[in-house]
Amino acid sequence: MKKLLLLCILLFALILPAAAQITGVSPPAVDLLADFTTIAGVAAFTLLIAGWIKTAFKLEGALARWVSWAVAIVISFVGWYFNIGLFDPLLWWQTLFYGFGIGLVANGIYSAETIQLILAFFGAQVKRE
Repeated sequence: MKKLLLLCILLFALILPAAAQITGVSPPAVDLLADFTTIAGVAAFTLLIAGWIKTAFKLEGALARWVSWAVAIVISFVGWYFNIGLFDPLLWWQTLFYGFGIGLVANGIYSAETIQLILAFFGAQVKRE
């Protein structure tokens, strides 16, 4: 056991000076606008902002989902107005649909209540619990 400990100390003593000589490595640049290049990035940004709003105002349930959709649509229109990322080539009505879709992704479209509302919208008989 002592030999293994001595070997580890010697290896560490030999590697440390070599690692200290590495220069010219700069930290990666943070590009906040890179989040606007994919729907997943905008949905993550929406989750961040909507989560802050939900926590600040203690929102729950359907009101929290509506706030998340509104945040997604507002973020989408901000991206469209400033021609950022995936919103650059879109028209205003396409941006609205993207915002709604991003809101669905941010909220989790597979919640039972949302599926019931979508089915009821298309005329299906939905069993309410």
